[in-house]
Amino acid sequence: HRQSVVCNVPGDCTLDLDARVWIVRAADPAHYAAPQSVTVTDTADAAATMEIVPTTPVKGRWTLTGNDARQVSMLFRSAALQGAAREDLVTCSSDEQQWTCNVPRGEWDLRFGVRGYAAHYFPHTRITAQPLDLGTLTMAEGASLVGRVDSRLRSSSAAVMVSLTPMGAADPSGTHASANTKADARGFFQFSGLAPGEYLVEARTGAYHSEARRAVIVPLREATLREPLVIAAPARITIAVTGADASEQWSAELVRSIDGAHNRVESLGEQPVVDGRAAFSANPGSYAVRLRDANGSIWTSRDVVVQSDEVQIAIPIDRKTVTGSLRLGDAGVAAKLTIRGASDATIQTASGDDGTFRITLPRGIEDNLTIVIDSPLLNLKRTITNARIARDADGAARLDVRLPLTRLAGRVIDGDDHPQPNSLVTVFGPGGAETIQLTTERDGEFVLNGLAPGDYQLRAESDALIASDMAHVTVSEDGDEARVVLTVKEEHEMSGVVFSGHGAVPGARVWPSSTDRPTNVTFPRNADVNGRFAFVLPNGSSECDFQVDAPGFAGRLFHRRVTPGEPVVIRVDQNGGMLRLRVPSALIAGRVHARLLHDGAVAPATLPSRSGRVVAGDDGMTLIEGLMEPGSYALCISDGADLDALRAGQKPSCVGGFLAPFGQLELQLPSPRS
Repeated sequence: HRQSVVCNVPGDCTLDLDARVWIVRAADPAHYAAPQSVTVTDTADAAATMEIVPTTPVKGRWTLTGNDARQVSMLFRSAALQGAAREDLVTCSSDEQQWTCNVPRGEWDLRFGVRGYAAHYFPHTRITAQPLDLGTLTMAEGASLVGRVDSRLRSSSAAVMVSLTPMGAADPSGTHASANTKADARGFFQFSGLAPGEYLVEARTGAYHSEARRAVIVPLREATLREPLVIAAPARITIAVTGADASEQWSAELVRSIDGAHNRVESLGEQPVVDGRAAFSANPGSYAVRLRDANGSIWTSRDVVVQSDEVQIAIPIDRKTVTGSLRLGDAGVAAKLTIRGASDATIQTASGDDGTFRITLPRGIEDNLTIVIDSPLLNLKRTITNARIARDADGAARLDVRLPLTRLAGRVIDGDDHPQPNSLVTVFGPGGAETIQLTTERDGEFVLNGLAPGDYQLRAESDALIASDMAHVTVSEDGDEARVVLTVKEEHEMSGVVFSGHGAVPGARVWPSSTDRPTNVTFPRNADVNGRFAFVLPNGSSECDFQVDAPGFAGRLFHRRVTPGEPVVIRVDQNGGMLRLRVPSALIAGRVHARLLHDGAVAPATLPSRSGRVVAGDDGMTLIEGLMEPGSYALCISDGADLDALRAGQKPSCVGGFLAPFGQLELQLPSPRS
């Protein structure tokens, strides 16, 4: 709805408006008035007072190519945060050679923008009655990133440099390919001509630096950091440790969080705890303080955000003694034990020849423990989850682990039956609950003891492009040895590229998975700064499922036939919709679980979308949601052996629907019968 009226200035104007909220603004290019919101009701008139300010033409010329459907605008922001309008946008006229914007008189920070090109900034520009010519502007096509650095250093003549690093992309030397720019005297910085993707941005001057901030760049758009990158004199972090004996040796480690969403951390060193105290000097940013004992075990971890003030952290040492045993069948086992609990506690100990051990743990750790067991002499490597500390008849804390007397053995050979020493064998436990890796001996043999009974998958890798097919073996409870022979052979090395309508997409993650040959559990491949990635397929494979997660774009899931020597070209778009899956928690892991079917591909229901989330609900359902490409989807119950039937549409245990562009689709599986 739009209405207009011609008004004399100064003077009154009347508009006959129906009941709703209206935006009132001046439409005369020679004059400007800050837009106002007025609410018209059925029972009362609305009034607005507008201050009219004369405008002055701001002109310029440009050099640019492409992007015929131009949207040209000038943003003016009050340099002193005063005046009739602190910020507003005006539309400009343009032709192939020049442009003109009518800007209200005053002192402004100006931003001249053309959709699809990096903007130009003109700080502290005074607009008078005389037309202003900003000269010829070279417009760089592509996305951009702008922001500001807030330097709180008292005196520093060093330049402030800002670095931009693509996340997950590396150059051939193995280091991240970063771009750098210099912030101006007011702390403003700009990166132009960026490819879409996910980046880390950080400011430095001399020995000081800001926190590392994540920025998502989408095609033909300007991204703006909401908050400035703060550079300040290092703050003092003081750790007060209580409850430690004078004879004990404790140390504190400071860990810098580079980006919490991707678990990138950087250790800044350790300090001994002396007289119950330790101290660090740290630049602004997010950190974690880890308290370690004399053995190097992590006792606890505390998150801390450093700004410009001193930070004090109190860590009490409240402990308990736990005795326990590790047995293989009825025999005790000597092994290295790593026990992980809440608050990042990671305590190491060892059991004796009789399998007994005694360990001191932080008080409060009782259940949901993870125990990593490593006994090279007995070929025993296990990870036990959800372990719990129990109490004996006297109330003492005990942690007893008994492993079944099972044995899995095998041999790795090549196609000529030659043994393959030092080959990496990966063993995947039932339902993917546990993964174990070990290397073969000189005769190509390998042995694993103490595995839980069940069905396992094994794969051997002799070098980068030599691997075996996935083998299946059952470990039984009767004590009989399960044996398998793994034959390694050459794999196909494949390449691919991820792009959008605006160029390559760096930082995209791609999960390729062969569907016509037994294969390993799929790991993501990261696209480099040119959107390129590489992966390998088993010998003879020609059919693949692909999952794609590209920052700023809708996730993709599809099936494709591949040919060795021909790159896989993957296009991503931004026209996705929100896909919500409600899955009974019992189907998230295990032999029977939920799978998603789309475009001929089948994948676990946990979506590969960085914008998505997985939330366990109180109703026994797990909500999984993410931005995915449009199309038909089906959510199915699968035991893993019916994937071909799923692709052929021969499984009735599915619910489906169509996800429209920019729409929403929710699929829910029924709870399994008890």
